[in-house]
Amino acid sequence: MQLKWLKIGLMKGPLRMSVNISLDELRAVLESKGLDIKELAKEAKGLKSAPQSVVESKQVNRPKRAPVFELALVNYPDFVIRKSTSKTEKMLVFMVSQDSYYIKTIKNGFEEIEPLDEDNYSKFTSGMTDMYLPEDFWLKRIMSGKVFFNAIMRELSLSGTKKAILGKYYFQNNINKDGDFAYSIEMREKMYSKIPYLLKCKDFKQEYIWDWEAFYDIMEKFGLDNARVFIKELGNSLVHVDSCYTLKYLLDEYEFDFTSFKDYVLYDSVRLGYAMSFSQFIYTWKDTLSMQEQLWGKVKDKYPEHLSDFHNQLSYKCLLMKREGYKTQIVNRAKKASVLEATIGDYTFIIPKQPQDFYDEATAMSNCLASYVDKYATGKDYIVFMRHKDTPEKSLVTIEISLNGNLIQAYQERNTNVTERQLNAINAWLTKVVKPNIRKM
Repeated sequence: MQLKWLKIGLMKGPLRMSVNISLDELRAVLESKGLDIKELAKEAKGLKSAPQSVVESKQVNRPKRAPVFELALVNYPDFVIRKSTSKTEKMLVFMVSQDSYYIKTIKNGFEEIEPLDEDNYSKFTSGMTDMYLPEDFWLKRIMSGKVFFNAIMRELSLSGTKKAILGKYYFQNNINKDGDFAYSIEMREKMYSKIPYLLKCKDFKQEYIWDWEAFYDIMEKFGLDNARVFIKELGNSLVHVDSCYTLKYLLDEYEFDFTSFKDYVLYDSVRLGYAMSFSQFIYTWKDTLSMQEQLWGKVKDKYPEHLSDFHNQLSYKCLLMKREGYKTQIVNRAKKASVLEATIGDYTFIIPKQPQDFYDEATAMSNCLASYVDKYATGKDYIVFMRHKDTPEKSLVTIEISLNGNLIQAYQERNTNVTERQLNAINAWLTKVVKPNIRKM
């Protein structure tokens, strides 16, 4: 207590006036105040050590500053998250528009950039709560952890998804704790069930499968509003869409009136007997248009009222026209292509030797193979017949492969899809026979 009084008293007394006071003078001043210099020294020593102890204790127990997360940039379709600590600042960068994903670290005025992967993403987002993006953004929220990272990067690697994001046609999605998108992630690449949300068709009830690319092509050809109309009416039609990859060729190759196109695809296809085999309908339609161009140099009937019959008539006319035209070329090509003949499992693969082989196959399979005679004869592709090894004279599957040995198409009678077993045999044949020999031809 005396020391506190001394501090106040001395600051008002002689000590405040001089800094060169002698020891005797100091003793005299202290005695005038009733203090002993030795006792004062002991108290001063304790005062000196006490604050230091307190300071050291505070330094040891001071808690680390928790990182602060914030959305530093949201510029559709890109976003950046900033993570700030007392020592560093990090940026998690998703530049979707440029296919660029990385983490930038700023420390002591220096920058370091490292490519984004699941490990540094997980480390960066540790302790981060879910961050929500604007309502019209392609992604609803950002979560921490490897599961989310792998799910979002898997989506961004898909061309169809990327087209939708960049075109701002993507519906608001979400990712759950298992890394799955809220709507049918197992079908994400073709975006089957996402389409109604994508185009905001609230009354869409169609359960059949359509490729996302087909909807995108329709939208590109006829506009977004017409694509919405098409999807809405698809829900009311009886068409069972098993595949429509050939549709893009039609849309790129020919000019269609939207209403006529829509009605022919969604309603006339059912009336013509193709309700449960949409891929066959599209393929037959494409061949019918193509054969008209071969025979007459133009398309006389874009929407044949009796598609199957008209297709068969055109096939026969093409057969007569091509019967003798390419005989020599086909014979010569067959000699070179004979190295592709082989037996794989229960199936044998046969090269056509003359024009008549094409016509016989077209008749037996009720397909348009006759129209492919010119492509084969002029060296634009390879045609191969796949048959049961026990009945090699009986048509089974017609195969077209490219000049570099890739499968273009393979169909059974009436352009129906091959079975899984047949497809496995075809893939084995391509791997074991076609690929090794095609380079030598």
